[in-house]
Amino acid sequence: MMLVRKTIDVIIGTFCIESGRELLRNDRDFQHFEGRLSLRSR
Repeated sequence: MMLVRKTIDVIIGTFCIESGRELLRNDRDFQHFEGRLSLRSR
């Protein structure tokens, strides 16, 4: 099950996926995006 905690996380994650950008992150909110939606982050 994918739980999104904040709307802004969806907006940021979607922007990065659609534009092919890598996300620099320091929280666990984007782990689901990485595993299921091919979000690239470090």
